[in-house]
Amino acid sequence: MNNFIKNLLLSNFNKLLQSTKIACPKENLHNSNRLKFYNPGKVTYDGKLNCGITSYLTSFMLSYHNIDHKVWLSKYGFGDYLEDHVHITTNSGLLIDTTYRQFFIDYRSDGNCDYYKYLFETCEPIFVGSPNEFDLLKKSIERQNIKVFGSLNQDIKELSDFWKQDINITPKMNLYDMRKSNEIHPTLLVEIPSLIQPLIT
Repeated sequence: MNNFIKNLLLSNFNKLLQSTKIACPKENLHNSNRLKFYNPGKVTYDGKLNCGITSYLTSFMLSYHNIDHKVWLSKYGFGDYLEDHVHITTNSGLLIDTTYRQFFIDYRSDGNCDYYKYLFETCEPIFVGSPNEFDLLKKSIERQNIKVFGSLNQDIKELSDFWKQDINITPKMNLYDMRKSNEIHPTLLVEIPSLIQPLIT
């Protein structure tokens, strides 16, 4: 089952981007420095600040294929420094993060250094794997960061709380329940059939 889920999500990555752009046409899903060298796609995507919508659409795909899962909102910091992040876990033990690359961005890069080549070309555009595999991936990315820049980026060093399972927001991720509606989505303000069509074809 886990291999099926991983193949499902990775093989439909471009469809996820297509639906995300329908939902949020003004959002830039790609790293600006990478776009200096490559056309928008898997090797430029970081999904910065779009964990909510991409998780929302991924949750729909999982439900459409009868895959039990939960969607989580994690919060970090406080006051004006409060940040949050949305990710997914499956009942089969997978962690799914549709925008994990955004946490490993390093502004010391020109966009095409060996570190970014590793992050954007070797690593998958979205993470689908066990929590232990994610920990191993983080350590591997950290090693590459140190190797290229000589020291670990402080923002990467402080990563720890974005994958806590603080608040279960699965009931709010109810696009699957709307799938037979021909109405306008109440918050995204796009036609529901147009929104989900790329995800089911």
